[in-house]
Amino acid sequence: MSEFLKNLRSNQGYNQKQYDAKYKGQQQNRNKGGGGKQQQQQTADIPPYLKALFDDLAPAIKNYLNQAAESQARVAAAHEKNAQAIEKMMEALPELIQQAPLRREPRKRKISARKQELLDLIKKLRDENMTYEEVAAYLEKNKIPTFSGRGRWHAQTIHRLYMYYP
Repeated sequence: MSEFLKNLRSNQGYNQKQYDAKYKGQQQNRNKGGGGKQQQQQTADIPPYLKALFDDLAPAIKNYLNQAAESQARVAAAHEKNAQAIEKMMEALPELIQQAPLRREPRKRKISARKQELLDLIKKLRDENMTYEEVAAYLEKNKIPTFSGRGRWHAQTIHRLYMYYP
């Protein structure tokens, strides 16, 4: 480990000596009792242009701080509304879980006779214990076109059709 890191971790070293001397000096000044006059003299030594600058900036700073406080109040109100909404959702969650279907409902669309025949064929093949891949291969082998007439049959497509169009 480098010397710098050792000194830093052990709080010893070159920099610590400088700070120790500085702090000891400040403590000695406080103990002498002469600090009161020095503070009064320091505040009296503020140049007039700095006082004028502060007087000019004070209203703008006050306005900014007021706007920041109002903004924080609006943020706090929004967080409170979010917390209330989450609380309502959590209260309703058990009821929603009980009402939720375990299986997705079949779509209520009109299906053409050709599509219905294909869906019946897929169901029949699945009932014969064929996998989705085997059903897709069977449809491809027998050159049965997809619904769009383009593309190929895939196991995932067969799975979706079987699950959503029982």
